[in-house]
Amino acid sequence: MNQKKQIVILGGGFAGVYSARSILKYAKESVEITIINKTNYFLFTPMLHEVATGGLGHHQVVESIREIIYKTNVHFLEATIFSVDVEKKEVITDHGNKPYDMLVLALGATTNFFNTPGAEKYCMTLKNLSDAIAIRSHVVERFESASREKDPEVRKKMLTFVVVGGGATGVELATELAELTKYTLNKYYRNVFSKDCAKIVLVHSGKELLGPFPEKVRSYAEKILAKDGIKLMMNTKVVDVGEGYVALGSGERIEANTIIWTAGVRANTVHTTGGEFPKDESGRIVADATLVVPGFSGVFALGDMACVPGEDGKPYPMLAQIAVAEADLLGKNIHNALAGEELESFAFRNKGLLVSLGRWQAAGTVFGVYVYGKLAWFIWRTVYLFKFISNSKKFKIALDWTIHLFTSRDVTRT
Repeated sequence: MNQKKQIVILGGGFAGVYSARSILKYAKESVEITIINKTNYFLFTPMLHEVATGGLGHHQVVESIREIIYKTNVHFLEATIFSVDVEKKEVITDHGNKPYDMLVLALGATTNFFNTPGAEKYCMTLKNLSDAIAIRSHVVERFESASREKDPEVRKKMLTFVVVGGGATGVELATELAELTKYTLNKYYRNVFSKDCAKIVLVHSGKELLGPFPEKVRSYAEKILAKDGIKLMMNTKVVDVGEGYVALGSGERIEANTIIWTAGVRANTVHTTGGEFPKDESGRIVADATLVVPGFSGVFALGDMACVPGEDGKPYPMLAQIAVAEADLLGKNIHNALAGEELESFAFRNKGLLVSLGRWQAAGTVFGVYVYGKLAWFIWRTVYLFKFISNSKKFKIALDWTIHLFTSRDVTRT
């Protein structure tokens, strides 16, 4: 009887969890899988902006990895990954070493500050669950502190919120912040502040908002931003961030106690001994079209940390839907590799792009058709609902979402 091959997956995000499911689908009988992740849950990152603004509770965007893998031959190790020994074929963690026959690199990405002075020290970010909870608590605290402040200039600074980055995350966060501050918190502080006391500024270095989206979507998003009273600053680069201010390339300086950086991401890294994985200039691990890392037998890379070439030779962007599609191919290719068959190349077919623009508002394309408003918002919600793994989690989330449609945002400070 042949011993099962040990497949080790580094990362429990979209790329990692969906890879495990795909390998089970295509190669279940011949492998034993271990997922190594620093937290014991799968985090649904596309909805972090709603947690950060009280639209969803933090439990609604996480799913236990152990629940996902229950009654399968997938094992889970909650651990910090120190390095990979590519000669011994071992992953070194703070809870021991894990040998592998095949390794899947799926550690995702982290915030990219582009070496902007002071940005990492003074900006809040939105990459994990702790970030989202911290932002919500901070915004509520700013209102509470401002309600006691007598100096109007100090109060203005307390209630100015700057979001850096005009991609999907920045736009979604800005519009949700507008709803939280203008329509929820203002209601509770109506005897203290004027209706338009909070100021939200979205700073974007590029010429176009929401770069990957069609012109109709970008225009609609700008219209919603204006309607929400969000000040949009295009072609504006942040050159310095300090305690309580943002300095811009134009020479302008914005006084604000809250600066949230969503301007970019960079691949997470994994240290190696016995060899070094090839990387592109942005730090992503280079993989070929079959997701194999050249020069390393049995090593695959996918998701945000991988540079996978598209049919035009350009690397695929760092999107959750691409990570999920790559994961499906990964299972097939691991099966083919074990069977001695030819590996397939990855080709992504874009089904659409959607961006949330606050409650009841969204815009995007679905199979090439432009959608906007309430219809787009319901489609956006439905698509993401079915990206969760377990049926019980889908039911709980759908129920919670329905309740939240008729209740106020959570403004407790934790």
